[in-house]
Amino acid sequence: MQNGNYETLRLLGHGEFGVSYLANELATNITVVIKEVPYDSQENIRLLDEAVVKIRQCCELVPEVASLLYEVLNIPAAPIESKTFAMSQNIDMQTLDGHQTSKEKKRIVRSLVIEHFVDKSLRTYIATLKKLNGQIEEQKAWDVFTKILISLHEMHSKRLIHKNLKAENIFLIEEDWYAKFSDIGFYRYPRIGETRNVLYLPPEMIQDEFD
Repeated sequence: MQNGNYETLRLLGHGEFGVSYLANELATNITVVIKEVPYDSQENIRLLDEAVVKIRQCCELVPEVASLLYEVLNIPAAPIESKTFAMSQNIDMQTLDGHQTSKEKKRIVRSLVIEHFVDKSLRTYIATLKKLNGQIEEQKAWDVFTKILISLHEMHSKRLIHKNLKAENIFLIEEDWYAKFSDIGFYRYPRIGETRNVLYLPPEMIQDEFD
């Protein structure tokens, strides 16, 4: 029996920060994305808190960014097929800590309910073209590229940087062919000895001019 506000539909993927699910809001039947991020270490807490602040700032200033709808601390216990979430915007970490065992504390995650885009991501769009052996018209390619740049310019004009921009995080709204971005703020700086794909990093990250 469903007793939460959200029910997971399927796994979307694993990212550097956590796991993302496609979910359904039971009251409205609206599809959303739920990103579960471990909230069990000082590093994760700091990184996620910073990411949430960044998302909220961007949502207020830039409409091209996926909206953060709700956030909550919870403890996943049910299998993914039947998992439900009862969301609350009021988070009391001290109360939560006081009622959990040490074993349960290790399983605490912070679940973020994020706007879901029905339209395809740029990565899916490219993959579909390849599968169909199709080609995009040059003018359409320029239109898509221009829309992405316009959306990026809007962010940069507000002194906001995505830090994790890639084809998977760019969504093309087909009805008007403009771009919206997801996963803003979700970026973990590499440790010594780690490497990153420079093709996906903005110049500011490579030059280490921004923290």
